[in-house]
Amino acid sequence: MSDYSPKGQQRFEVAEKRAADYKLDKEREAVHRFLRGYFGEEFVAGDLTPQEQETIDEIVAYTNAHVIAAASGRRRRYVLGLALDFLLLAQQVCSIDPGRRHFSPTLTEGDLRTRYRFVKERGGDVANTLTLERGAFSAGIRPLEEAVLALFHRLKRPEYPVAYVYNTGQWHKYIDLLVLCFRLSESGRHVACLRLITYGLANMEKNETYGRLSVRVRLFPKIVDEYVRGVPGEKGGLVFQAIAYGYFKADRPHLSLVTDKTRGSSRRQHRIADVDGYKGLDLEFSAEVKDLVVTSDNVYEALGDFIDLVAGYDAAAIAFVREGSDEARSFLEESGVEVITQQRLLEIVGTWDWPKQDAAVQGVLHFLAHIEQSPPAYQRLLQFVERHDPTYDALVYLKPPEEKEAQSGTQRGLDLE
Repeated sequence: MSDYSPKGQQRFEVAEKRAADYKLDKEREAVHRFLRGYFGEEFVAGDLTPQEQETIDEIVAYTNAHVIAAASGRRRRYVLGLALDFLLLAQQVCSIDPGRRHFSPTLTEGDLRTRYRFVKERGGDVANTLTLERGAFSAGIRPLEEAVLALFHRLKRPEYPVAYVYNTGQWHKYIDLLVLCFRLSESGRHVACLRLITYGLANMEKNETYGRLSVRVRLFPKIVDEYVRGVPGEKGGLVFQAIAYGYFKADRPHLSLVTDKTRGSSRRQHRIADVDGYKGLDLEFSAEVKDLVVTSDNVYEALGDFIDLVAGYDAAAIAFVREGSDEARSFLEESGVEVITQQRLLEIVGTWDWPKQDAAVQGVLHFLAHIEQSPPAYQRLLQFVERHDPTYDALVYLKPPEEKEAQSGTQRGLDLE
């Protein structure tokens, strides 16, 4: 046994208390699932004698003496792994040596070397890890250590030593620990494994990034798919153009967008279409927005002028429409116009992260409040936002209840339809 200082003993007692109080939660199930792989699905540990319990205490104290409280000040965390390796190796030996299922308090190193062959070489090379053989049976600690390493790393304990080749190569320095582990009964080994794993989890820092306490609401897809458009008192196409502006504002923040109020004259304002995107003096894209179903019957009437005008520019042409028939889409694509339907829009923004989607929401609000300059329009949208995300920051601009009551009935009634 390695000695350890009184201060180390005190730290050990504190560590043991932490282990006893430690709440494994999901980790507890992961540990039991790991042990079931060695002890069996239906295994239930039986009662232990006081003497066997003392042996388990001795194994845990031995491990602690090296892992935390070594008098030399040099910590050897790999001893925790070796102790678990020895216990699991003894459990594997049970398959060919039923005597290992029972507590053997007088077992010695000599007894082990008599019952099992300690492999000293493989293929002419010296074996630096522990492998036991008996008849056709052969089992070693190297794969066991790999499994233990995987368990601790899966449970986010990166401090667990990764050098399993070196770790298992130190086994011959801890023969006394090996003997203690082989003395235990099957139930004793199960209890010892649980205590050692819990001890390790409690005394290694968990590498964990804490998630949000609440899920952020993704408002932009809801606005595209659920928000009622074309209500009495609002210009036709207003909300859809605001959605288009918000989309392009978020998707192409490197460009300067030029747009104006709904139904404003593009020619009078020297715009190509409803939303133009510039890089300095260069037109990079032009988008015509139509909140309608484009078919072969109406495609040229709705978008013909746009197709002819944009053809004179080295820029992407986009038809931003509610829906498009196959024939209309083919015509537009053959004319060099990309088609973004409402369904395609939802597919695109569904791949965006939350901040990018939120930038699109801010763009929609900006269009309604500062480009269209329609307080009723952006107030109605804020009411919709409030129902889906009462904590949204832009709600500071929502009118008090007594001021908005007259406006709220319209959207509520539409939602109920």
